[in-house]
Amino acid sequence: ALYRAGKVRSVAVSNFAAAQLSCLFSAEGEGGAVVPPVANQMRFYVGHTGVDLGLNARHGIVVQAYSPLGNGALASDPLLAAIGR
Repeated sequence: ALYRAGKVRSVAVSNFAAAQLSCLFSAEGEGGAVVPPVANQMRFYVGHTGVDLGLNARHGIVVQAYSPLGNGALASDPLLAAIGR
């Protein structure tokens, strides 16, 4: 309703896994997602595994990382510190 009324230009989701995105897109036309999300904010950082970026990419959804340094755990990593310099 807000999108159709011109009150918002886009929508985003947070922490949507591939299964949730698939459900969202399969619901289109059935009262589901009328406006595809433009971003998916999720926990993503160097060494973090188990994140499927493929479905996001196929639908043109930008992945926005939160906690990109692993809640500070990676801030003292010598290689990452050298890259940052």
